[in-house]
Amino acid sequence: MAFDPEQHEIDPRTGLMVDKDTKHFVGLVPPPAAEVKDVEFPKWITPHESHIHRQESPGAPDHISTDQWETHVDRAGNVTVLVHDAEAEALAQGAKQDSSPAADADAPKNEPLE
Repeated sequence: MAFDPEQHEIDPRTGLMVDKDTKHFVGLVPPPAAEVKDVEFPKWITPHESHIHRQESPGAPDHISTDQWETHVDRAGNVTVLVHDAEAEALAQGAKQDSSPAADADAPKNEPLE
């Protein structure tokens, strides 16, 4: 319950809030709200489309996920991820580096010696 000076007073002996009419204890006086400083991270950003995995489900919304970050999907289907530093932000906004076996098939292979 928030302190309302019109309805409550602070008991000088206990420091608790007291109702002015009934004189019953209401509770502790809440601490002052913490001041938020200009904080750059963590923040939610829109990742590059290559990081988003969509799996269609007939009769239900798509299942959406990302590999490395906590994901949020709004009602319109927009995807955002939570990043904790500038390096993660740059990684999320850049195209995904594909390290799948299909990408490795194009790379030159070492032939066995005969």
